[in-house]
Amino acid sequence: LRYLDLSQNDFSGGRWAVWSENIPATGFENLDLLTHLNLSNSALYGQVPIGIGRLVNLISLDLSDDCYNGIRDMNTCNGLGVPNFDTLLSNLSSLRELYLDGVDLSSSGAGWCTSLATSVPHLEVLSLADCGLSGSIHKTLSRIQSLTVINLQQNHDIPPNRFPEF
Repeated sequence: LRYLDLSQNDFSGGRWAVWSENIPATGFENLDLLTHLNLSNSALYGQVPIGIGRLVNLISLDLSDDCYNGIRDMNTCNGLGVPNFDTLLSNLSSLRELYLDGVDLSSSGAGWCTSLATSVPHLEVLSLADCGLSGSIHKTLSRIQSLTVINLQQNHDIPPNRFPEF
């Protein structure tokens, strides 16, 4: 299996079930040939499984939801979090597209730019809208020379500083 697209599904199990974790903690690491994983807008809740970070052939990862516009319907929005951004990215050096809109990355602290620059040097598309990011946009982000799209909207703890030159 190389492409897995389960986007636009409702894995919540009903209105009240969405409050509990419903994304499997294990199993993703068995999909070792996967190049594209799309679980966007599927009402997933819990921590992003560590096994996703072990998919070394992954080119595109989309765990986003389109609820970052401030209207969160608990039946259709994701409620995912990443406890350690470095761990998630550490083996994903083939990644070209990363969509994590609405995923809670607040635990990544101010080092999120360095994590990206170190782990995913060939990234072309970066979308981290409404992720609870904090800290300035660090100049290390400019090491990702292939970036063509950057979406960081609605991260209210990123101070307005000069954007690094690319």
